[in-house]
Amino acid sequence: MPPKRTSPLAEHFWSKVDRSGDCWLWLASRRPNGYGTYYVDRVPLLAHRIAWELTYGSLPRGLFVCHSCDTPACVRPDHLLLGSARANLLDARRKGRAPVATPRPKTGRLRGEQNPAARLTVNSVVEMRGRVAAGIEPYAAIAAAFGVSRSLVYQLAHRKVWRHVA
Repeated sequence: MPPKRTSPLAEHFWSKVDRSGDCWLWLASRRPNGYGTYYVDRVPLLAHRIAWELTYGSLPRGLFVCHSCDTPACVRPDHLLLGSARANLLDARRKGRAPVATPRPKTGRLRGEQNPAARLTVNSVVEMRGRVAAGIEPYAAIAAAFGVSRSLVYQLAHRKVWRHVA
């Protein structure tokens, strides 16, 4: 299927495509995930989106250009279709190309050590709470021993944070 529009941009764009196979592969710059990149006025754009627009016109707001062939470098217009972000993600998951999210707590946040930003462990939380409960050391001394703030020790002791730890 030849592009409907002919312009200097279209001619330049299509000159960077290998049309010899079933998929028309983008030969120029690609992102690490395999999707082609085409620069317009020094702005990187996805090549398959440019192929869609050159062939069918502007994209409706909120829709994505999806691949029916599952080849990220493909820019063949009849292999492209429009879809929502959700439909695209579900299609990718169905085909095993996207990770399936693990269930999270209702808050949507990862708790405790599962959170990549966590600086504490369950053991350190339990130990700090035990030291506070013993009442021998002030919060500042416990905080210094674990390299955290005094206010965090207070929050741990009063179960404002790390509530899921007994």
